[in-house]
Amino acid sequence: MLILILAIGFITYKLLAKTEIEKMIKKKGSFNFLILGLDSVEHISRADTIIIGHIDKKGHVHLLSIPRDTRINYLGDFKKINTVFSRGYVKSGIKLGYKRLKQVIKGNFNIDVTRYIILDYNTFAKIIDMIGGVDIYVSKDMYYLDKNGKLLIDIKKNVNHLDGKSALEFVRYRSDGRGDIGRIERQKDFINSLLSKASLNDFINNSKVVSLILANLKSNFTFKEVYFLKKLIGTIDMNKMKMRTLPGRSEIINRGSYWIPDRSKDFNSLFKEKKKGTKLLVEILNGNGVPGLGEKIAKKVRRLGYDVISIRNADKMDYEKSVLINYTNNYADVEKIADALNIKLTYLKENKGVYDVKIILGKDITDMD
Repeated sequence: MLILILAIGFITYKLLAKTEIEKMIKKKGSFNFLILGLDSVEHISRADTIIIGHIDKKGHVHLLSIPRDTRINYLGDFKKINTVFSRGYVKSGIKLGYKRLKQVIKGNFNIDVTRYIILDYNTFAKIIDMIGGVDIYVSKDMYYLDKNGKLLIDIKKNVNHLDGKSALEFVRYRSDGRGDIGRIERQKDFINSLLSKASLNDFINNSKVVSLILANLKSNFTFKEVYFLKKLIGTIDMNKMKMRTLPGRSEIINRGSYWIPDRSKDFNSLFKEKKKGTKLLVEILNGNGVPGLGEKIAKKVRRLGYDVISIRNADKMDYEKSVLINYTNNYADVEKIADALNIKLTYLKENKGVYDVKIILGKDITDMD
């Protein structure tokens, strides 16, 4: 009987005890973790996608993309950051690869990471097929043919419905003259599309997707930690998620292409909330073909309290679905516009330019009063 009582007491203590992540958030206000996308080439797993995730005590999620060609100091030698994980992985598996990458991130950027999530690209493609694909706006024609003719990427500029294979091609494409930086922007676009309400519901309600992820996901999160974070974050939406790229510049060194981090930055400050602006400047592009539709939509947007300072035709008149491109952190205002116009495809971009929001009108938008 005593043993049974002690066992029950121990189990109760374990269930009620705070997790390491809970303690960390209470003490520091946040914690960081790694998200890695693995590409297997010649049986060697390379960290093709590297993202630092950050969750604060309010449940806000920040994602900081690290270009795979980022030049880092590793044991006194300069290397590309994506080689660090693969060398550790080849030697002793995922745990050593993660350990080395964790040390590099701390030593080069002063960012502590305590957990990891790793998924291979083959599983990624299967997941997209399981949820029926993803609609996404492609801003430029994407074409690439490898030297041996084994890989052809041919995705046209417009709103496209991507299956698993084409979605993988979209997030990995690097032949736009912008290398990894252009690719990271496309990955952000894809995450935005995946976080649309329809796609998110598909994830939550599809038991096959959940089973596939659990069978192929590698992570050192505990079940209790995942449950705690689910309660903390609640519903994942763009009002709670911020996505940025490690500040820096492209540079050729000894015939190698590198991303040179901006060492003047406090990299931890990239996770802090920014103050919102006061008023959005909006551009409207008519990709619908209906004469005068741009002006009518502009009136509706102005009635919401925002400035429409440009109305013109889009590059094409055959957009099937409307697109909203957001260059700000004013997510609540952007969501207000998207809901009023019933626009499902919204994307976040870093290069602000003149406008805060750009709207491309598609055939799904009809005459509005």
